Amino acid sequence: MSSEHPGDGRDELLTIAQIIQRFEVSRQTLHRWRARGVFPAPEPNPGSTRMKWRESVVAAFIAANPKRPGTRTDLQQQVQEDIPSDGSTGDDEQH
Repeated sequence: MSSEHPGDGRDELLTIAQIIQRFEVSRQTLHRWRARGVFPAPEPNPGSTRMKWRESVVAAFIAANPKRPGTRTDLQQQVQEDIPSDGSTGDDEQH
């Protein structure tokens, strides 16, 4: 049996790309967790430079840290920038 299937009794070692795909987290979020020191350490992988994590460890971390919707702060700023300070819409040009 392949170790690609979580139900086969094996605890597969996952790369960053596999974690992103399987657990539907962004690469940026994963790197942010790692930079903060909250994401589990990778498994020792002698002879390879590619970091890998145990699927069960990642699954436990994701379960303990559920997704939360983010707040897009750029939208409010964009709306404010589109409205001129004099209250006009900016559509009527004067020559």
